[in-house]
Amino acid sequence: MDIVTTPHSPLITGNMKFTYTNVDAQGNDISRVFNYAYDVNPDTVQANIRSLAGFSQVEVFRTSLYGCGYSCTWTINFRGVRGSLSSFSISSVSLAGGSNTPTIVYSNLRAFSTNFLANPLDYQFVEVAGDKPAIKVTVNNVPALC
Repeated sequence: MDIVTTPHSPLITGNMKFTYTNVDAQGNDISRVFNYAYDVNPDTVQANIRSLAGFSQVEVFRTSLYGCGYSCTWTINFRGVRGSLSSFSISSVSLAGGSNTPTIVYSNLRAFSTNFLANPLDYQFVEVAGDKPAIKVTVNNVPALC
């Protein structure tokens, strides 16, 4: 998931809200709301997301060319998470700066799938030690075990 604040002048200030909505197996609300400064340290975001059940391998990175007052991108890698991320939302309601209200754009860069798609591999790179077939491949809709 990439989260991008758009550049404005004067500089961006204020907070953004990160909301996680969920219930546990007993039906208890385990939702959380995190309010972050516009230039929050990615380690803080990572620690908060990792505190949620099932997200212990999440990685958060922040990049900015001229500083977060102009524009920042936070990339969140949800490693080990299987399924939809629809329980997360982000709001820029408390951000300020520029002649218009700064906006946050976020997107899911790759939807979850159990499939692994790759360009053709040379047969020399598909080798697994074992006495039974270990890899199932499909070529032109014909499955084969290797």
